[in-house]
Amino acid sequence: MDGAFNKALSYGEFTDPRDKQTYKTIVIDGYEYFAENLNYGKQISGSTEQTDSTKYCYNDDPWYCESHYGALYRWSVAMGFPRACDTVALGSTASCPDTITLPVFDVYPEEAPFYVQVQGICPDGWHVMNEGEWSDILGGGASTVKSSAWQGNNNTGFTLLAGGIRFAGGSFDRIETETSVWLPQEVSGYAGTKARLVKFSANNYDNTNAGGDKTIAVSVRCVKDHAELF
Repeated sequence: MDGAFNKALSYGEFTDPRDKQTYKTIVIDGYEYFAENLNYGKQISGSTEQTDSTKYCYNDDPWYCESHYGALYRWSVAMGFPRACDTVALGSTASCPDTITLPVFDVYPEEAPFYVQVQGICPDGWHVMNEGEWSDILGGGASTVKSSAWQGNNNTGFTLLAGGIRFAGGSFDRIETETSVWLPQEVSGYAGTKARLVKFSANNYDNTNAGGDKTIAVSVRCVKDHAELF
């Protein structure tokens, strides 16, 4: 699966100090991204409820986690919030007291949710990709971020693979045909039960306005912390 990367580009490396796992990284428009999905945590069965520092591997097969597809996470685990936050809105109850602190912009403050930097399950110094960062790298279309191993040209070097999904009931599906990646935002109007994600399908379609139940498990991408250039 090393052939999934763009050999014409120069990749960096980052070793997660928590488990000594090394990831390829790529610089795109001045920001440094993981060039593969996060794979941190202790693997548990898809039939088991996920908790902090645990992960699902597609079909309970560690090969997928270890071969750049990465692990699958519920939204609360991905964001570093209590499990109760998968079913209620952030800050709405004592069981989910957490909130996301928005950046402050002098102009266009309504854009703040798109540029939040939430560390979540990413290593220190890195955060879960936000909508603004996704918009930047998707300027050339979905094909430019998808690996040539998954119907893309991977011109950016981002190397997105179709990692599938783990449903709330414990089943897995859509490997090699679809992938979704969590965003640090809730979907309004659903009492905190849904969160935003970026969704990709096999026909090079991407949807940055998608949402999904927080109890499903999908992928996480990390980007290095940076000063906001908004």
